[in-house]
Amino acid sequence: MSRLRYCLAAVVTLTATPVLAQSIWTPIDHRPFIKIEALHPSLKTGSGVEVSILTGALFVTGAMPLGSRASAVVELPYARFKFSAAGLAGGPSSSESAFGNPYLGLQIGTLPAAHGFVGELGVRPKMVKEKDFEAALIGAITDVDRADAFADATTMSGVGNFYSRVQKVSTRLRLGLTHEFFGEDYGSDETLLDYGALGSVDVDWLRLGAALTGRYILTESGSFGDRSLHHVAVSVSAPVGQLWPGILVRLPLDKDVREVVRSTIGLTFEYSFR
Repeated sequence: MSRLRYCLAAVVTLTATPVLAQSIWTPIDHRPFIKIEALHPSLKTGSGVEVSILTGALFVTGAMPLGSRASAVVELPYARFKFSAAGLAGGPSSSESAFGNPYLGLQIGTLPAAHGFVGELGVRPKMVKEKDFEAALIGAITDVDRADAFADATTMSGVGNFYSRVQKVSTRLRLGLTHEFFGEDYGSDETLLDYGALGSVDVDWLRLGAALTGRYILTESGSFGDRSLHHVAVSVSAPVGQLWPGILVRLPLDKDVREVVRSTIGLTFEYSFR
């Protein structure tokens, strides 16, 4: 138990601040959809500790078009943490769950078939409760790109997406700012530079994707490595009518994070209403 708590605490300073208000995998093509992402982190907990497969984060995202050039986006995050001391009769165990900070956003911009630009404006009002610390922390380290969904703060973001599609190949570049508003009891506000790139290709009936995401804290001092975090991710999805089930794997590139989280794997389900 002490080893697991130490691992979790060690990553707080790396993930307590937000990166992107929305995942780079969230669609931006102004169509009505609902998307469910169930993510599970592989944690380095030491011997004698078992982490339940139900530990991780769940994101439910929906979008509704507002004409041909805008969409309203809502996301509801949820996190669960459950572990037990393996091999010990009556050994210590812990279970905790928490709803995160919901995302309320607006996507604005024209998205033609070949290329385009879509901007995102969003806010996450603080809803996480301090007593749900462990579940919230698990949610943050499960998907660092949306760590603000479980931060003890209200966040606002503005992000630009540059999109291009040539035949069966799509690319997307992402750049923006996120500002985190802490209360007086939690320290000064933080501002972060958000960036990422996503590429996907349709091969027969499969869609293969890869992404690199990162953040850079603008309001702190230190080296680039000390002020930044980066992840790579790959995905595979396939259509079943209007439903797109898929698998997503995320890998941290920073050594300090890899000492706590080896990887994150998730199941995704996206349903388009048209």
